[in-house]
Amino acid sequence: MIAWVVGLISGLISALLLRSLLTAGSSLLARDDPNQRSLHREQTPRGGGLAIFIAVTAVTIVGGWSLEAESWLIGVVLCVLGFALVGFVDDHRSLPVGIRMVLGFSLAAALGIAGIATEHWILFDQLFLLPKLFVLVPITLLLFWITNLFNFMDGSDGLIGIQVILVSLVLGLWFGLMGAPELAFVNFSVCGAVGGFLIFNWAPARVFLGDVGSLGLGAWVGAMGIVGANRYGLPLEAFFILIGYPLFDTSLTLVRRLVAGENILRAHREHLYQRLILSGFSHRSVALISGALTLILSSLASYVLVSPGYGLWLLMIATGILSAFAGWVYSRTAIV
Repeated sequence: MIAWVVGLISGLISALLLRSLLTAGSSLLARDDPNQRSLHREQTPRGGGLAIFIAVTAVTIVGGWSLEAESWLIGVVLCVLGFALVGFVDDHRSLPVGIRMVLGFSLAAALGIAGIATEHWILFDQLFLLPKLFVLVPITLLLFWITNLFNFMDGSDGLIGIQVILVSLVLGLWFGLMGAPELAFVNFSVCGAVGGFLIFNWAPARVFLGDVGSLGLGAWVGAMGIVGANRYGLPLEAFFILIGYPLFDTSLTLVRRLVAGENILRAHREHLYQRLILSGFSHRSVALISGALTLILSSLASYVLVSPGYGLWLLMIATGILSAFAGWVYSRTAIV
């Protein structure tokens, strides 16, 4: 019951705040001009993610969560807010790529330091004891990648909103079952706040997340995966299955561009969701298709928690589903 209350309150705050910003034409929202990566033709406000973080912060403080939070969790939250701040500045000032990279890796490293507590990692029902210093570099790279893949996927009305709603809802349920009520609380709050944002981001979108939203939410999801795996025994494969859709789409697109010898820093429209829209699918249809895939993946990921011995098989099934989806997309969009 509390999950619904937390989500509803967060959603109301997020929606009302965003409506106020849009009505007032607030300078807190930047303007998104169409470019080579865009699937939109008109200038649209961006930075709606700011309302999400304000709503979540307000609900957690009023709910007394911040008073009970441990120091490591406060550190995680501060790093996530740091990513959101970098995104906010980039939305308004367009930071050079080099500066964004330095800030991104620095925050990812700090997030890893704050989130990792033990040497325990569970993968395919096996316990691995890995020293913190040994895993810090790969964890930093992983967090940097997860944070940015949400940014790369933020190009279609409603798509990232649906993804984060489903992922944060599942994470909230998982953490509740794993005895981490404070993390469940925040994830339910994120779920509701993104729902409030989605009202204005559903096609045709009146506002976009902006980097403040996509980087901040990506950092939060990545942090939840690392914290869940290291502190609460969450099987790593369950987390990767859960975020499988954006992870697969972005990774596949990157590999294809590298193989083709293309500049991976150049704006493009080669993601699976972009190809579908360019081939005639509506933004609504693509968002719903992606949501359906994530619902399926969420079920597989949750089953890993119940039967960890099947983790490898479930990961293979998830990969097969996503590969089949990619094959279907490429077969329909060969001329894009």
